[in-house]
Amino acid sequence: MNWVDAAEIMSGMGTMGALIFVAFQTLYSNRALAQARELMELERDRDQREQMEGAKKAAEGVGSWPVSLRRGNGKGEWGLEIVNPSSAPIYEVKVVRAAGQAASGALVEEIAARAAVLAPGRYFAGNGPFLEWLQSDAQTEPIMGGRRYRATLTFTDTNGREWMRDPDGLLTETTTGLDPLPHPLEDAATQTK
Repeated sequence: MNWVDAAEIMSGMGTMGALIFVAFQTLYSNRALAQARELMELERDRDQREQMEGAKKAAEGVGSWPVSLRRGNGKGEWGLEIVNPSSAPIYEVKVVRAAGQAASGALVEEIAARAAVLAPGRYFAGNGPFLEWLQSDAQTEPIMGGRRYRATLTFTDTNGREWMRDPDGLLTETTTGLDPLPHPLEDAATQTK
């Protein structure tokens, strides 16, 4: 055996060792990549859950209840107080209460009020089609009557999620879209034609 053959054998063994090393490194890299993907999916799922919980927490504060609003003349006006206590506005707000009759026999008028945007604060839904902003000194008195005074409230949060609070106070995320509010300028344009 000459030195050239020995060198070729040694070179072949080195190449074989390098190939085995590369194969193990590739296997290790594939396992590490699979673990990284798994961790990224777990992290993404956790972030989505946190975002959903945050959105629901903000939506949980939005509500309505029957009230009597005391105006400057001292006369009370029946309607609904709507509150958005979050730090963000809500959109496409719709408040609906069916007409009925109070225990005293008085007519309880239907309420169907809407707002394109509702900033944080207190609002009043009365006989008109729009919500009225209540100043901080506005006096409202809750009406503790029965179910016939409560309303359904639907709105969209800043994440585009649509919510509905039913007359019993149950908050659910809805999958159906709300009727889009017409733009005031579009309404004026169609009325002049």
